[in-house]
Amino acid sequence: MTTAVDLPGALDRPAAIDPNTPRRAWTGFAVVLAAMITNLLDSTIVNVAAPSIQRDLGMSTSALEWIAAAYTLAIAVGLMIGGRLRDMFGRKRMLMTPRAYCKACRPRCSPLRPSG
Repeated sequence: MTTAVDLPGALDRPAAIDPNTPRRAWTGFAVVLAAMITNLLDSTIVNVAAPSIQRDLGMSTSALEWIAAAYTLAIAVGLMIGGRLRDMFGRKRMLMTPRAYCKACRPRCSPLRPSG
């Protein structure tokens, strides 16, 4: 059996509603949806490439299943580590660090590109 508890003054005052709340909620939903679609697309690409991977590397069917599982596991681990690093160092730093690293490495890698 349950009992209801009345909190004095809880229903007397209206809750403060931020006018940007619905917009923020939809933006967050769109970001999560885009991430889910990207993960689904990545797994689909691995499954589409599976027959050629199996043929080129001479794998058994069970080994091919391990490849797909390992790929999905690597993505999940990368997402968890990336989220934890973002919590530790901040969103802006975690977005800008790989970008700066790629920018710094580009001049070193461009002479290695085949010319033709």
